[in-house]
Amino acid sequence: MIISISLWKLLLLFLEVCASSLGFPGGMVTMIALGSLSQNISTLYIVILVAFIGAVLGDIIAYSIGRRLSEPLLARLRTFAFFKKNEEKSKNLLNKYGFFIIFLSRFAIINLCAVMSYVAGLEKFNRKKFISAVIFGEFLYAFIYSVIGYAIGSVINNLLNTINYVVASIIVLFILVYLIRYLLGRKKK
Repeated sequence: MIISISLWKLLLLFLEVCASSLGFPGGMVTMIALGSLSQNISTLYIVILVAFIGAVLGDIIAYSIGRRLSEPLLARLRTFAFFKKNEEKSKNLLNKYGFFIIFLSRFAIINLCAVMSYVAGLEKFNRKKFISAVIFGEFLYAFIYSVIGYAIGSVINNLLNTINYVVASIIVLFILVYLIRYLLGRKKK
């Protein structure tokens, strides 16, 4: 098994996805990018695993921060637009749907992911339910976006190969036309 992605890129993926779970942007884009660089299924599995571990760890950290630092953290988080905009919606959804909304916010409603982790900690949501929802949801998140990257990479590689063949064919055709004209021009003389 040859791994086509360097250890540094995998470390970057881990850190980006973990930071993304804490509210920093970029995890999904990095996951798609590294998925597109995967040359084979074995490498794609490694990308999925690294992204999954980073996302779960980031979610658990956000939950733990919310649970331990409730009041001071809440005041600080409300200064960030991503949190302020989604806090009330997240509380209402968490109280109404619990496990299911945490699960969905990992891969389907990703703009609520980080906020939902902090709010679940602040609201003292059951830790076991939270971690279970995170594990299932983040697996789908890592899988879906890495596979999207892998598929995009395959499409782009196939497109580039097709363009290379077309360009090579056109060049060969021009050379043949030139040679035929040259040879026919020599015969006339």
